[in-house]
Amino acid sequence: MSFTIFRRFPGLNPHDKYSLKSGSTEQHLKGDILHYSFYHFEEHLKQIHKFTDISSKAAFQKGKHGYWFKIILNPIAKFLGGYILKAGFLDGKAGFRIAWYSAYATYLKYSKLRKLEKSAS
Repeated sequence: MSFTIFRRFPGLNPHDKYSLKSGSTEQHLKGDILHYSFYHFEEHLKQIHKFTDISSKAAFQKGKHGYWFKIILNPIAKFLGGYILKAGFLDGKAGFRIAWYSAYATYLKYSKLRKLEKSAS
């Protein structure tokens, strides 16, 4: 069964808010909803580039900064958090890749933010 409940995602970041179609109501659904963001790691990389563009622009608009230490330290913390603290190592190669890609996304976000700051000044 396929149905669309969302009219659009009105926020800058596609995940920050949603609006229902006219006449729709919110309700709790029984069971699980499977949400596959990507099926292959290549798709994951494309998604990373898309969302880091969005998140860096949003951070720039909020006046955040892409300091060099954030570009270096935050990706390391992201990797260690995903691989060690969230036990990504238990998922073998896939867990390593996901932690690595998450760290890469963090690196890109702050790098793109720094680039936006430099181009604005």
